[in-house]
Amino acid sequence: MKTIFKLFIALAIPLSFVGCSDDDIDPIIEANDLRLVDPGITNVNLNINTPEANAVMLSWDDYSNFSGDYTVQMSDDAAFENVIDLGTTANNHFGVSMAALNAYVNQLNFTPYLATPVYLRVTNGTLTSNEVSFTVKSYPQAGPVIVTPEGGAAVTLDPETPDEEALMISWDDFSYVGTDASVNYVVQMALADTNFGSPAILSSTGNTSISVSHSDLNSYATALGIAENTTGEVDIRIISNVNANTGESLEFMSAPVRISITTHESGIKFFYLVGEAVAAGWDPGNNNQPLFNDPNNPSTAYFTGKFNPGGFKVIEELGSWQPQWGTNDGSSLSMNDGSGNDPDVFNSPSEGYYTFTFQTDGSGGSFTMEPFDASSAAEWSTIGIIGDATANGWDSDQDLTQSAFDPHQWYVNGITLGDGEIKFRANDGWDNNWGAVDFPFGQGTAGGPNIPVSAGTYDIWFNDLTGRYVIIAQ
Repeated sequence: MKTIFKLFIALAIPLSFVGCSDDDIDPIIEANDLRLVDPGITNVNLNINTPEANAVMLSWDDYSNFSGDYTVQMSDDAAFENVIDLGTTANNHFGVSMAALNAYVNQLNFTPYLATPVYLRVTNGTLTSNEVSFTVKSYPQAGPVIVTPEGGAAVTLDPETPDEEALMISWDDFSYVGTDASVNYVVQMALADTNFGSPAILSSTGNTSISVSHSDLNSYATALGIAENTTGEVDIRIISNVNANTGESLEFMSAPVRISITTHESGIKFFYLVGEAVAAGWDPGNNNQPLFNDPNNPSTAYFTGKFNPGGFKVIEELGSWQPQWGTNDGSSLSMNDGSGNDPDVFNSPSEGYYTFTFQTDGSGGSFTMEPFDASSAAEWSTIGIIGDATANGWDSDQDLTQSAFDPHQWYVNGITLGDGEIKFRANDGWDNNWGAVDFPFGQGTAGGPNIPVSAGTYDIWFNDLTGRYVIIAQ
């Protein structure tokens, strides 16, 4: 036992001593004291980029005769009702790395990037020290967990209820509300056993659930390759992208869930431009320019090309004014299926090239219109299709017609194709050609793969500014 006494010696009578009474003992440090030194910090920001760096270094003084190992403990409450042992040591100091402390606080279910108090103490089995406290901002170590649908669920799509919910996808994750970070979730769906090589993007959202309609899910499933009126299996997963104010960016993927989907006849919608700002004018049956559907998200379509100043709308059926799409507020979509009032027009502010992005969600959605610089774009003498699905095979092109309104738009109407493959190419040569793996719409890349097609009669449109194409069955 280490106890320090002050001794007072009196020389009142030679060769005699006055002893010390118990009241004369003045301990500076109490016997059997185990004292944890305050590390002098108020907050620790745990950094994923420096996992081995010390997050905190603790030290203590033991004024007993103890020899053995000390245990360092942490809790999320001062009463230490919920205790985690950080480790043991025979020394009187102990360091915890960024990664280790983050793992421990994650065991306590701390919300990432939110300053949360922790309490630490040391024990030698007999004595327990005072506690020290500071706040910790942790980072997540796990991502979202899909709650619905459950694996093995079966979804049968109904063409009679296109806008009703067919599938609810929901997931659990940390709540980042009120923290120093934000999160965005990307919901992906892919054919089973393809390892998400070419997934459809069902949504990008800050919420932890989405609802997918019968019509949209049928479009996604058929675009992925599940034939109409058949049952196929798909995998669904959630990707979370966490961005912290400290500059950290983390990505997590949920475990996939596999379900089966029974499709119906094509739920793919094609969209066409009509109005004074576009090539067809206000005639809905004038070989109207189609938008180019996104192969990974068929409810999103694009057109990059020339616009005149003025208004325009989007229609779904050539020769018919309904369904008709426009905007009533300048940012969101509005649609009249024939049972309501027509929406207002989209507006092109001046003559020039723009990218019009059109994303439907049931009878609503959103759109953007951004200027596009086409000043350096090549202008081709001819663009045609070639391949064993065409009448000429791989020997010669079948030329497309160049739009008189916009030289970067090319089309052919009523062409008959067989089962096989095609590519687009310029000037009857292979120096400039475009291909992709998607049908009936996609975005060709220079020198890309052959485009698979099914036998039928089609209208085909190609945009040489973007490589996008659409193959519309007649």
